[in-house]
Amino acid sequence: MTEHKHPSPERRPIATRSFSSLVKSDYDYTTIKVAWMNVVISNNSNSNNSSSAVNNDPGLFRLYRAELKGSNLYLFKPTQNIRSFKLEEQEEGAELAPQLSHDENKLNSIHPNLQYDETTRTFTSYRLSLEPITPPGTNSIEAILHYILIYSNKEDNVDMFIELLPLLPDFGSILTLLANMLDAVYANKYGEVDLHQVVSRVLSILNNIDKNFPGYLLKSDIAPYILRIIEILTSKLKDAELKEINQFKTKMLHQQHKLIDLVGNNTTGNPLMQLNANSFLTLNIMELSRFISEIDLKFYSSWNPTIDKSLLVKQQLDTFYKKNPLVFNDTHIHYLSRLLINHILVEIHDYEFKARVLEKWIDLACLLDKLGDMNSWLGISSVIVSQPVLRLTKLWNHVSLDYIKLVRNDWSPVLFELDKNSFNDSEELHVIASRGLGRIYPKEKIIPYFGDLTIEVNNTVDIKELNIQMNNINYSLNRWHEYLHHIENSKDVLEYNNQVLLRYDNMGFIFSNESLNQVLYLGGDEPVKPIETTVTTRKPLHPELKLMLLKLVDINSDSMNMEGVMKLSLKLEPDLTECYLQESPKNHSTTSLNSIDSSDDPSMKLPNFNNSYFKINTNETNDMIISESSELQIDDELILKVTQNTTADGLGIDVEDILNGVTTSSDKFIPKYGTLDRLLDLLVCDSSWFIDSVKLDLQEYRSVFLLNYYAFISTHDLFEKLTYRFKHAENAVSSLRGQFPNWEAPVNENLTIKDYSKIMSIQINIIKALIVIINNFYHPNFTTDLSNRTVFTSLLKLINSTIVSYYTNTIHTEQFDNLIMYYKKLKQLYVKKSYRPIEQSKFDVYLNHEFKFNNSLSDVPINRNLPGHSNIHKIEKFLVKFNKFLFVFYKGITIEDWMKVYRILETMYYNNDLLNVDLQRNSTADEQLIISTVFTYLESLSDDTGLVIDRFPLVFQKLFKLYCKFKTYLLIQLSNITVEERLDRMKALLIMAKIANMKRKQFEFEGTCSTIPSFIETAITNVIQSRVSRSYSSLWIEASRQLNPAHAANYDDITSLFPNLDKSELNNDECLLPCFGWIIENLIEINRVPSYKLNMINFNKRHLVYKLIKELSIEDSDITKHDTREFDFLLRLDERVKFKVSMDNSNRLFRSLIREQKRILMTDNQKKIIKKSINSPTVMHSVAKKSSTNSLKRQSLKPNGTSSSNKFKLTGLFNRARPLLSSEQKILAVKDLPPPSIDNCQYKKPVVVPLRNRKIFPIYHMRHCFKLDSDVTNDSYLLQAVTEDDVNDWLIKLDYANRHWFMSRIMNSTVAKSVTFGIPLGYHGDCPKVLTILFDIIELGLDEVGIYRISCSTSELLNMKAYIDRYGTVERTIDTHTATSLVKAYFRELPDSIFTDEVINLLFEIRQNLTSEKLIEVLAKLPQANYTTLKTLTKHLSKVCENHEINKMTSSNLATVIAPALTESSHLQCLVNNFGFMNKIMDNLIEMYDDVFEG
Repeated sequence: MTEHKHPSPERRPIATRSFSSLVKSDYDYTTIKVAWMNVVISNNSNSNNSSSAVNNDPGLFRLYRAELKGSNLYLFKPTQNIRSFKLEEQEEGAELAPQLSHDENKLNSIHPNLQYDETTRTFTSYRLSLEPITPPGTNSIEAILHYILIYSNKEDNVDMFIELLPLLPDFGSILTLLANMLDAVYANKYGEVDLHQVVSRVLSILNNIDKNFPGYLLKSDIAPYILRIIEILTSKLKDAELKEINQFKTKMLHQQHKLIDLVGNNTTGNPLMQLNANSFLTLNIMELSRFISEIDLKFYSSWNPTIDKSLLVKQQLDTFYKKNPLVFNDTHIHYLSRLLINHILVEIHDYEFKARVLEKWIDLACLLDKLGDMNSWLGISSVIVSQPVLRLTKLWNHVSLDYIKLVRNDWSPVLFELDKNSFNDSEELHVIASRGLGRIYPKEKIIPYFGDLTIEVNNTVDIKELNIQMNNINYSLNRWHEYLHHIENSKDVLEYNNQVLLRYDNMGFIFSNESLNQVLYLGGDEPVKPIETTVTTRKPLHPELKLMLLKLVDINSDSMNMEGVMKLSLKLEPDLTECYLQESPKNHSTTSLNSIDSSDDPSMKLPNFNNSYFKINTNETNDMIISESSELQIDDELILKVTQNTTADGLGIDVEDILNGVTTSSDKFIPKYGTLDRLLDLLVCDSSWFIDSVKLDLQEYRSVFLLNYYAFISTHDLFEKLTYRFKHAENAVSSLRGQFPNWEAPVNENLTIKDYSKIMSIQINIIKALIVIINNFYHPNFTTDLSNRTVFTSLLKLINSTIVSYYTNTIHTEQFDNLIMYYKKLKQLYVKKSYRPIEQSKFDVYLNHEFKFNNSLSDVPINRNLPGHSNIHKIEKFLVKFNKFLFVFYKGITIEDWMKVYRILETMYYNNDLLNVDLQRNSTADEQLIISTVFTYLESLSDDTGLVIDRFPLVFQKLFKLYCKFKTYLLIQLSNITVEERLDRMKALLIMAKIANMKRKQFEFEGTCSTIPSFIETAITNVIQSRVSRSYSSLWIEASRQLNPAHAANYDDITSLFPNLDKSELNNDECLLPCFGWIIENLIEINRVPSYKLNMINFNKRHLVYKLIKELSIEDSDITKHDTREFDFLLRLDERVKFKVSMDNSNRLFRSLIREQKRILMTDNQKKIIKKSINSPTVMHSVAKKSSTNSLKRQSLKPNGTSSSNKFKLTGLFNRARPLLSSEQKILAVKDLPPPSIDNCQYKKPVVVPLRNRKIFPIYHMRHCFKLDSDVTNDSYLLQAVTEDDVNDWLIKLDYANRHWFMSRIMNSTVAKSVTFGIPLGYHGDCPKVLTILFDIIELGLDEVGIYRISCSTSELLNMKAYIDRYGTVERTIDTHTATSLVKAYFRELPDSIFTDEVINLLFEIRQNLTSEKLIEVLAKLPQANYTTLKTLTKHLSKVCENHEINKMTSSNLATVIAPALTESSHLQCLVNNFGFMNKIMDNLIEMYDDVFEG
């Protein structure tokens, strides 16, 4: 007999930890949940009556903003006269079923169209129309049932209604109503009716369900009502009439058992762990695919959409339906996709490994396609070719190009065909099968995809439309069966192709290889080639694999939808935030709500840099004075300015560039300030229509707007606003009378051809804007939100139907052809972008291939040392060559790259994160000071995702790396050499610095003219200012003197060291490339300019950034292989080299530099202290905007005039709220409350509710209410949420905060270190000492009747808990029942259950087949302390049970008492829905203690 032991005998005792180690550093400052709540606060001993008082008087509620942080609940009461919110009224008669009145012998109908005649006590009868069902219209569900059951004339419509009835929404309620009406019929409530007809038609309904919708027989919201109808008929009919009823009942039971057997699965284990990525890579793909096909064939033969049409209905799937692998959609992904997502988005591996896993998944899908399993192919491919996976650029960059080509060329067209109905109103429906039917695979093995035949039913049902839809589906299914019937298998061809697949498998070839398609034979004129030697199917290598797959199908019933996949995708590869700016009209600045203070100087959020380089002038951008010569104020929502000689050359971001490469140039206007709606109007309309003599530079404006819109509005909202304008273009043109368009104006019935040209012009401009967004900003702006796809495809559909409408009505203007051309281009771009991986640009591929950095070289090759100082032309040549080397990088930088950098920096500014850098202490010694430059800044600048430089475009990452290598190279030149060599190289560096200074680029910008530093100059300067170099200050001065013997300088800065050179001494006057770090400095500085002015967007600021980037762009964008190989050694140079730093006392050269650096450190450190002092975590909020067509709806922050700068008055926060002139407090509807995350409201001092030792429980007799109470204090809090789901979420999160109070630094420091209750298992070692003492006490009284069932008094329990928490032990003199009460309390108050959630789920899976072996396997997954404590407890309980004849406590009784305490802190659904199953587990553990724990 096999001996079973716990799988981890090597467990070692756990060392106890300090109590402070339980603290989580950011716990007290992390916001867990925020919501508006109605609250009643009671501070007296009568607090228990608060709920009943509120029940009698809801006016006692007061509105609070509840914010859960750590283990404290903060209740903020707004100062506005808003009393509370009012819940929406509960719908009366929510159920469709009419109910019999207890007072009168009549039927109370909720449907007004069936009138009850009080005289005859019957319902009136009438004919039913085929109008849409729109409750409470004339065509209600009750009317349909009345028509089916009672209307006597035989018509085809009755059969049609019976056939369509199961497709109507909420079919379970319809059956409930049918049962009630059947009762009413037998009670003569409908007068004289044909009972035989009623029974016949009810049976027709039931037989239709059995024949066409058998899945409904197991639906929890349908099957019980079918049984009820059968019971009614059985009780009313005579024996002779029961035969048909019994026949149906027999068929129903047979069908139910058949489906239950099909989905029943008793396998155990976690397939996501068993089939992890490592295991998956070792599997034989042929074996895996055959098992998958076997499972699919099993379901296809018994339960497919041709058998059960309920599988075609788009509905909220029951768990039962989710166990069918043929059923999947966006709300319930395929079970194989669930495993795929786990491999690439959940499991932690490097991208290279994940790419190999993804490639194997592609291979698997290709093989499944060859085996005829189109369903599983689509289940895998639809997730691989989905937005959340395609956007993973880092992953796809490691995937082999052949796989990317396969996805792009083979998979994408098929998936696009399936989605085509999203773009067009097509009625074509298809059953889709894999290629090679009867040739590559036999028709008996086919598993087609029926998803194209879906039936979507909304709350408003058009019976005619539904009937047409159903007829189309039946037609498609009939055609499919007919096609399949006429297909014949070609035996020889099948055998040949099977041998090909087996050979590929045996030889280890990949099944996605294009050569396989060429080898497989599909039939033709030539006979199939004979197989000389056959290959037999190998024996299964993993016979247990099929059971794992079945288990995977089973656990996939706990659905994952595409929204969940997107969340995982964003977690793996986070992307940039949209809509992060907010208005602050009064002080004309923009801040994040949680930034330091909106009234603070912007410099409080900006870093300082220790240099004197030229900075662009932002004053004009911040100027509100209107210049009559160059600016034009149109109205309060728009100010224009003149822009001169603007082009978009080389930027490639406008639609004309995309289509034709055509650009224009002229002196035109561009917005300076404007509201969002005005800016959108300018984007889509010709400005000359409503502003006389003004011509907008539309091309440049469109470029600037689309490069920057994300800051003010999300892509989803922009699409919605553009859709609205496209749809209402006729309204806008009808309103054009020298004013801005009114998109809601009545349509002019007498529109001319000229008017239609304007309408189409608007629509073309909208399409042009969409082309730019999709072509240039698809990633990341589009790909991070699944709703973008929905709204965009709706817009495409609208454009298509509009074009059809123009064509049908023969509205053909010169713009019509352009509209069609741009629409086709937009559609092609979208398909190209959305059905293939986000590929690297050619330039990024080139950078990765040509410039691979590593640290393999620790010293500079001798032939790559700096040139000698004596030859100026050689030094100049060195600089020119290195500049040429840099040019390879610079010429590939696009405006999108720069805008991404600016977007990251601006987001961090408004999120107050630009100071998230490592700063030296103010007390740092002079010789150790690091000079603050933009490069030292970028070395440590970070956010929640890591180093910010890693989120910059690849070219900037490479340039930054190159800068570090080049700086290391220069430092090496000064180190570990003789004084004479160092002096010589210092001279060379000073000459280099001077030449670089002379070769600065002349920069004219915004009326100012200066020079800007080059990459090379800043690198040399930063090296000279470095700690290593400063230790040689005397040598630097000596080097300068030797270069300039007659130079009498003070040597107080670096420039004073430079030699005297004239431009005539140089070979050429070619400028050096500007330093990208200098540009980044200025982009950071531009954040000083507010983003809003006078309630308008400061478009001038956006234009400033655009012009700066354009001015500094490199015109030549051709990518050619670089030929400056002499600097390739830099790629391998180890920048981690350590240099010795010593202090030269004669350091007057750097005195002013050091002084300035100390000032910068003091300033920036103070800023960080202020930032850290703010309790609220930095969270970005987007402005809650109400959809508007005419003007931008704003929410404003206004200073209240008090000395406290962080308080604001509330303006426009609550919708429909009028000026608060009266003292009457208002009650708002829930829909009028603003999003709770927006906290720009003035509050009174918050009420702080510590959650430790709080009792938290729901109040069931009041809507959406729960209560916080305490045995220690007299205060209590009654809270009302807006929804029941919100209540449940609050209860879970509050319970967690209550139980995990020890993670709070504040609470942790105020309790005795001996505290025992409510502390995690493991803190006190393997098993808490107090438990072993309590068990010893209890085991002295095992003969006590009701041991563990009988509890001590509450006061005794509280006193003993307090004693134990104070002294860490317990007196052995306490009685048995007090000791058992303490044991139960200990486990009940654990912050986390002794059974982890993973173990509880596994126990739930094996609950029907508990064996000691399975229990051992599951319990092995417990943490060490949990396992040891559980073992000790179970051993103790088994001793108690041994005396059950005396103490009356059997293992079952003990389990019933103790099990709930062991899972008290878990909120798993399986515990909620299966109350008491843990009792059975504990019962078995007690009974099988020796086998499980000691065996």
